[in-house]
Amino acid sequence: KEIKMITKLEIDNFKSWRTTGDIEFSKLTGFFGTNSSGKTSILQLLLLLKQTTESADRAQSLDFGSVKSYLELGTFKDIIFNHDIKESLEFEIEWCFEEPHNITDPSEKGVTLFKGKDLGFKAAIRQTPKGRVFVEGLSCLPLVFIFRIQYISELIANPY
Repeated sequence: KEIKMITKLEIDNFKSWRTTGDIEFSKLTGFFGTNSSGKTSILQLLLLLKQTTESADRAQSLDFGSVKSYLELGTFKDIIFNHDIKESLEFEIEWCFEEPHNITDPSEKGVTLFKGKDLGFKAAIRQTPKGRVFVEGLSCLPLVFIFRIQYISELIANPY
C-alpha cells in the first residue's frame, strides 16, 4: 500500500539536536530558522533512514553513506549529539497510508493485530565501546510489537 505522507517526527541526540520535540507534518511543511539552527539535520535524518532501507548490506544498522549515496554522514560519533557515543540516537516517525493497512499475526492465522491508516515506529540506536552500531530497541506504532536487541557479550565485558 502506498504511503500518503509522514505525519510526525521526533528526534533525540542527532547532530545539533538534543531533542526536536514533536514535529508535525501536514501537506505542506516548511522549516524556518537562522543559519546553523538544525533545519537541514531534520532532512538528513530522513535521508539517512531512506538510504539505510535501500542499502544492500542488511548487517548495517544505519547506512552513513558514501560518495554514491544521498548523503555521507561519516560515523556514529559524527552524527550523535555532542559526539557523545554513550548516548543513543532515538527517533519516532509516523505516517499515514492512502487506504487502511492490515497487519496480521503470522503465528495465528486470521488474527488481525492492527488495521488502520496510521502507522509508525520508534527506534533507539547505540554504539558499543568497541564501535559496533546496533539497534537497542525498536517498536511499531501503535504498539503492536516491541523488540529489544543487545550485544550482551560486548556490553558485559566493556560497560560504559
